[in-house]
Amino acid sequence: MGLADRLCACLQSATREFNSPTPLQVNKMKNFRLKRSVKPGTYPLLEVAAGLEQCRTLWKVFGSKARAIRILSQTKLHVSRKPWMAWVNDKKGEVNISGAYLRKAPRRQLYLDLVHELVHIKQWHDGKELWDKSYSYQDRPTEIEAYKVTSEEAKKLGMSKKQIVEYLKVPWIRGNSEKQMMRNILGENYA
Repeated sequence: MGLADRLCACLQSATREFNSPTPLQVNKMKNFRLKRSVKPGTYPLLEVAAGLEQCRTLWKVFGSKARAIRILSQTKLHVSRKPWMAWVNDKKGEVNISGAYLRKAPRRQLYLDLVHELVHIKQWHDGKELWDKSYSYQDRPTEIEAYKVTSEEAKKLGMSKKQIVEYLKVPWIRGNSEKQMMRNILGENYA
């Protein structure tokens, strides 16, 4: 079992309650369709993750429906053999995702991860430094913005505060850094 498989297994077991579909989620995500079995390579984003162009949150992020659709239509998705989850290539302005993660992660989790990464795509188009090393991950303005947008989208899906906190937890941030990240995203009384 590779690292991506172990990560997916860990995420799936840790987020059973998080991934219980709600009627609101089913309705809100009805247009979101994934091609999970694509081979490693680069594809138009909307070929692999159709329906993201209907996400009103992304219309707001990009400033208009027309701009969101234009940029999402131009954005590439690179399906990688790397064992990570999802990230943005800040040299090419493309979303990257682990093929194993794409195949195995729960649908709602992938939807929210893609919304998060697309906030980074918007930041990239705006010329922002995505990975400013003068900030720790949990304090980086680009991450805080992307996680705030994603947590708002999670609320719109009907997720509880507890489910959102579980979703926001990432394997590479723990302890006080995780608490700081939650405060940055959700405010002082996040628990």
